[in-house]
Amino acid sequence: MKNAIIFIIALAVSNLALAESPAQIYGKYAAPFGLEWGLSKEQVTAMGVKLTPLDPTEESYATKTLPKNLSDGKYYLLAFMQGFGLVEIRVLTSSITNDVYGSKGKERYNELKTAIVNKYGKPSKEWEWTDGSRLYDDSDQFYECLRSPPCGLWASAWGNDTDGMILLEIASDKPGVGYISLSYASVVSYTARQQEAEEKSRSDEDAL
Repeated sequence: MKNAIIFIIALAVSNLALAESPAQIYGKYAAPFGLEWGLSKEQVTAMGVKLTPLDPTEESYATKTLPKNLSDGKYYLLAFMQGFGLVEIRVLTSSITNDVYGSKGKERYNELKTAIVNKYGKPSKEWEWTDGSRLYDDSDQFYECLRSPPCGLWASAWGNDTDGMILLEIASDKPGVGYISLSYASVVSYTARQQEAEEKSRSDEDAL
């Protein structure tokens, strides 16, 4: 049934393609890094991209290079969906070290935010604060605070389920060290995943 749902959505998207442009089908935000929404894995690898599978149960892959790279991009994560091709792209930058106050992380975040604003306008949502916890009150605990969500969050988001989404954030995987995460998701990604969730819910109800 899941494959049937995906096929139906894919057929609907292909029919829309006859009357609508790719921007209308995949959303407001173009795929970054020299890629295009809807590309197959074979088309991406034909561009010289080496894809390493991340999860055998998911169409998700990692690579270190794309046709156009972010200057400090370390890993790129690509998600494909059956019948839709490429639907999500995420880049993680190299680690930001010796930056206990978060000044270098904020500077790089602001550079990327400005570039996105120049192309797509102001974010629809912004969360830029670190004051929600007594655990990390000191100014030299910026990344420790980001690792504890109630304490702080530094992110900007563009779009919605009808435009597609862009999410820019400062993240951290260890005390005193951070990195930038930048994600793009097409409208097709949201639609297909929503349909899958609804089908799973119906299947669960039918099983009870």
